[in-house]
Amino acid sequence: MVPSGATPAGATSGAPASNRKRATTAAETDAGGEGDSAAADAARPGTNQGSAKIAQINRGRSFTCLGFSLVGEKHQRRARGPRFCAVWAGLAYIWGVRVFGLTGGIGSGKSEVARRLRERGLPVVNADQLARLAVVPGSPGLARVVAEFGAEVLTTSGELDRAQLAQRVFSNSDARRALDGIVHPIVRELAATQFAALAEQSEPLACYEVPLLYEVGLEKTYTPVVVVSAPAALLRSRLATRDGLSAAQMDARIAAQMPLNEKVRRADYVIDNDGSLAELHARCDAVFDALCAFVGVPAARYPRDTLR
Repeated sequence: MVPSGATPAGATSGAPASNRKRATTAAETDAGGEGDSAAADAARPGTNQGSAKIAQINRGRSFTCLGFSLVGEKHQRRARGPRFCAVWAGLAYIWGVRVFGLTGGIGSGKSEVARRLRERGLPVVNADQLARLAVVPGSPGLARVVAEFGAEVLTTSGELDRAQLAQRVFSNSDARRALDGIVHPIVRELAATQFAALAEQSEPLACYEVPLLYEVGLEKTYTPVVVVSAPAALLRSRLATRDGLSAAQMDARIAAQMPLNEKVRRADYVIDNDGSLAELHARCDAVFDALCAFVGVPAARYPRDTLR
């Protein structure tokens, strides 16, 4: 275990599987994309708090593919190369891109971390954006949503009225499950298409930003898993400022997700977003460099120098 006084710049790879990768992180300036990948658009902090904590690998998991883990929980530190994969759509192909998961709580700063990774040149696929594509006007997804919830969830222009739908799904767990059952399978297919395209471009590594990664059981599919965490009071302050949510609305959205401290407990890497934006970027960089070393992809492919 790295001492609590270690700095993010000293991150190392190849730590024992019993250790956890952790880095304190910073204030979020994110404008959106933090909610449930199906429901939030229709719309809790970790342990070991300290001033200079570094990420530690919590669990190493095997190379996994779209939809199905091929070799279970057994740790394989640097498994690389294309493997035969079955995707959610029922297709199969040789998939040569390693995809890790990025998640956290609503308002924790996931999208700012994703933005930083994109700035370094890493492909990032966002589940919330795919959820929007799943219900565009004229799509089968939107037709199924209307069939389930009625035409009142449409605007006068025929688009999904996200605010109207959010009121219904966040106050009714059955309605939320029904919406997820419509949107999530479409999102998986869209994600499979994007990852296949990245493989065609010979990308060795990509990130999948998924608000409900643990809730829908994708932690064995997209590994390692990076969790962005922040203190509960700071999360609520951000949500009130950014989204204008009332206390009751915040409670409903937070209750729709797994407790953040549980995500932190399960994470392979943790970024504590409780400081400045500069600190968040530094901690993100430290974790990403260590993750690259862990999966066997040179971090130099994604240089920091271009950001300075």
